[in-house]
Amino acid sequence: MVTQHDAHILAVWFIRCDSAETSRPFSAKCLTSSDRPRFLAQSALCNKVASRCFPANQHGLDSLGRCFALRAAARGCTSAVLGRVFRLGRIHGLFPMRHPVRTYSSVNTSGNSCLNSWRGFVVASLGWLLKGLWLWCKALLVAWATLAIYYSNLPWPWLRLVLAGVFASFAIWALFLSRHRLMSPAAFVLFLGVVTWWVSIAPSHDRNWRPEVAVMPRAIIDGDRVRITGVRNFDYRSTNDFAVRYEEREVQLSHLTALDFYVSYWSEGPVGHTFLSFIFDNVPPLSISIETRPEVGQGFAPIASLFKQFELIYVVGEERDLVRVRTNYRRETVYLYRLNTSADDARRLLLIYLKRINELADRPEFYHLLTNSCTINIVRYANAAGREGRFDFRHLFNGLIDSYLYHSGRVNTTLPYDELRRRSEINDAAQAADAAPDFSQRIRFSLPTIPR
Repeated sequence: MVTQHDAHILAVWFIRCDSAETSRPFSAKCLTSSDRPRFLAQSALCNKVASRCFPANQHGLDSLGRCFALRAAARGCTSAVLGRVFRLGRIHGLFPMRHPVRTYSSVNTSGNSCLNSWRGFVVASLGWLLKGLWLWCKALLVAWATLAIYYSNLPWPWLRLVLAGVFASFAIWALFLSRHRLMSPAAFVLFLGVVTWWVSIAPSHDRNWRPEVAVMPRAIIDGDRVRITGVRNFDYRSTNDFAVRYEEREVQLSHLTALDFYVSYWSEGPVGHTFLSFIFDNVPPLSISIETRPEVGQGFAPIASLFKQFELIYVVGEERDLVRVRTNYRRETVYLYRLNTSADDARRLLLIYLKRINELADRPEFYHLLTNSCTINIVRYANAAGREGRFDFRHLFNGLIDSYLYHSGRVNTTLPYDELRRRSEINDAAQAADAAPDFSQRIRFSLPTIPR
């Protein structure tokens, strides 16, 4: 068996033997005068090692042939490669064959060759995959940190833009272009500094809020009775012209009978806004919408919502406010579905909502498009209230959530989905009802799956 020490001894001598696999014959005469003594000494030592590994009476190899065989074995070559080496040796007259070389028919040479080729392909593919993933991770880190700086809490937009540009330029140069070995660690240290800064940004209740989100609601639960402060009931004249009015509402959990689900679209597509209405048999419905809490002059921005730009608020209000402003003034397309939820599950869900409302009133949180948003939180609280089901991609692409509700059996499925969706749009009914006191009843009058 060829040992690592044997292979090491042969290493230099094999360099000289490489010429045997080229078009020119191998000969010690081709060496320079300075190389010749060293080669002769190494050749004698390697011949001794090869003789020990491949005795002369085996395989019909002379000394040089044994060295070729040892070289092939040290490289893990197959017998097919050995055969090629022997043929090249005979062509160039490097070693005579004293008797025919035995073939190793017991070895599945084609199988071994295919196996080695497959292993090489897998290793190379894995290497490229890991390299690609590493490049993608570095690009993602640079992009995230650049946006984190741009959407940071610095009060001057121009400074945020300059710092973001400087960081992006340095990080790209250090991670992708520079050959200096200290540049990559420097870039990662700078990235950790940005992360530390970003983590230190805390949410607040003390900002110049827009009137629609200026008051945080709070719930006082006393057995069956629930009193809620900060219930929004604005009287709109246009999208930005309205009479501000926050009220108190009292409801009884025992009179909660059903749960309605709203889907609202700025434009038809995979993204929308969802919220719930809790239906009582003795008072008007109570709507709760999980939203961003923008400051004066701000509007919703999806990318900014990933970087602590908006606090979170649970807007509690009358449907004549929360629904009407969307259908009649913002001109959003709104769909209304009655969920197949028991009264007990609806009560548990309302109590979870009220608990979260009080938590937010005491301790502010940031809105996050992917982890702390409207539909994600609705699903999270429904799970806590007893929902059974797995995560679905339509929880994130909530413009498709009504498809999920239908195909999971959470709404009435007696109608085909397309027909149900068409008849669940309430814009015409809401615009006709406008500011009528019975707004909630009128928008439900023509819905196909809500009993009247």
